[in-house]
Amino acid sequence: MFANDSGNSPCDWLPLANTLSDHGHRTVVFTYSTIGADSEDEALHELLHIADLARGTDSYALVGASVGGRLVLEAAATHPQQLRCIVSLSGERTVQNYRDILSDARRVTVPLLYVGARDDPYTDVTAAEVAGQ
Repeated sequence: MFANDSGNSPCDWLPLANTLSDHGHRTVVFTYSTIGADSEDEALHELLHIADLARGTDSYALVGASVGGRLVLEAAATHPQQLRCIVSLSGERTVQNYRDILSDARRVTVPLLYVGARDDPYTDVTAAEVAGQ
């Protein structure tokens, strides 16, 4: 399942989702009904609800970019059941008036791939911070 960035366009995921589907994987893209610092909890609830509907009894993976990268970290920290792994692409630890999610990131127990650019001011979570070092 793919979680959108702040632009909230699932179309950005379609080339990757289609490739995975062509190789026999079930993929899900969606549009948040609301996204922003004041509605982050609602977006997380929506992400988890759609994932539950889509996965059935199977385990699943979450991939998110930017705000979606934050949400997959929060999802893994709070609802790891059936979650096989997560990928967070430039998931912001804190930005603008969003709360700091470092404590959530440290509670993640599923395999996590965190990708951020060295000069990206929004990706200030390091592997050492997540590990609590």
